Amino acid sequence: MNARQLILLLTALLSGPVSAADITVSDRVAGPAVTARGRWVATLPFRISLPLDARIINTGWFYQLTAAAPAGFQAQICRGRDCILTDAARGISRWFNDSHSGEVFYLRFRTESGAVIPPALRVSCAEIQVTYRQSRDRTAGQQSTLRAGTGSPVTSVRRY
Repeated sequence: MNARQLILLLTALLSGPVSAADITVSDRVAGPAVTARGRWVATLPFRISLPLDARIINTGWFYQLTAAAPAGFQAQICRGRDCILTDAARGISRWFNDSHSGEVFYLRFRTESGAVIPPALRVSCAEIQVTYRQSRDRTAGQQSTLRAGTGSPVTSVRRY
């Protein structure tokens, strides 16, 4: 933890009780090969855990392919069995704002057309970013960005 982060943490702790803070967590994984037409393939579940009283404010995603997306390429962001079709390789949605906190996020992909799929097409990286609000004492206006699983601060979760 650097000096600036320590000062921000101490300021938040010493400022007294407040209602809520926005917290952003993210995880990045390598994606699957997308070589079979018409079959969904999914990333491993993202390691994003939310407290039971968390209220999701928005969910962002990003994925990158090893080649240009072929005609008929589709991607979905999912939480549990609830999935939405994305219209771009990156974006933000409020679709999951009321979903249950115990369900995992993942991305899934397929190519629906008879188009030529580039050899060894795969998702080189995929990322989910979840911003949520949780009522807590002593976190006044604190904006936190944490890498899921490690708890260590990062300067930016949008490294495209």
